[in-house]
Amino acid sequence: MLSQESNEILTRVWPGTPMGNLLRRFWIPGLLEQEIAEPDGAPVKLRLLREDPVAFRSTSGKVGIVDAYCAHHHGPMCRGRGKTDDSAAV
Repeated sequence: MLSQESNEILTRVWPGTPMGNLLRRFWIPGLLEQEIAEPDGAPVKLRLLREDPVAFRSTSGKVGIVDAYCAHHHGPMCRGRGKTDDSAAV
């Protein structure tokens, strides 16, 4: 049986925690490519390791994932739809 301290070390996954830092070193499946149906369509919200990225499909059809909020004004990216170049897409 784990101690309370060991249990907390293993189960807390936000940034800056030991397990959170470890898990961020690996690829984590977030959704299937088919879940983002159309290019320039509505973004899809995700929940991974206590963070909320947004997945989208670019005009050319590539899938990309960005932070949930705009870095400039902290506006929610899930409300946006826009044509994008492929610089943010994978």
